[in-house]
Amino acid sequence: QIKETVDVQMTCLGRGDVTGVSSDGEWSLCGTKEQRSMSLTQSTFSIVPITGNTGLVRLEEALMYGAIPIIFGNSALPFEAVVDWNEVAIFIPLTRLHEMHYIIRSISTNRILELRRQGRVIWEIYFSSLFQQLLSITSILRYRMFYPPPSAPGVV
Repeated sequence: QIKETVDVQMTCLGRGDVTGVSSDGEWSLCGTKEQRSMSLTQSTFSIVPITGNTGLVRLEEALMYGAIPIIFGNSALPFEAVVDWNEVAIFIPLTRLHEMHYIIRSISTNRILELRRQGRVIWEIYFSSLFQQLLSITSILRYRMFYPPPSAPGVV
């Protein structure tokens, strides 16, 4: 029999009994990058509220460490023109947030593996380095301006 555990952390690691809400009401990042990476590598899912800049950091970290982002909020996501985020993340409307546990449990193992694989591919192509991010932005701009891509090396 498979044992299911749900662990929702409501306090910040290394900061005592402080919640993850900053003084301006936004969700803040908890703990150090090393603590977040350890937690994410052990997690299947990661809640990513897309509000402000910390939401994008959470999204990037979830993809980097192999956790499937569960996104609530309806802000724009990076590279929406070229990334089908439905193949990478789970979207839950705020009105159905109370059903999150049931929604997650209904996802098949094959779908979880596919979401993780696709998330890793998206992270490597678009987020793995500043160079990759700039290359992606440049490619999108070239496409929107109908500017042809550069020739392959050695092709005249």
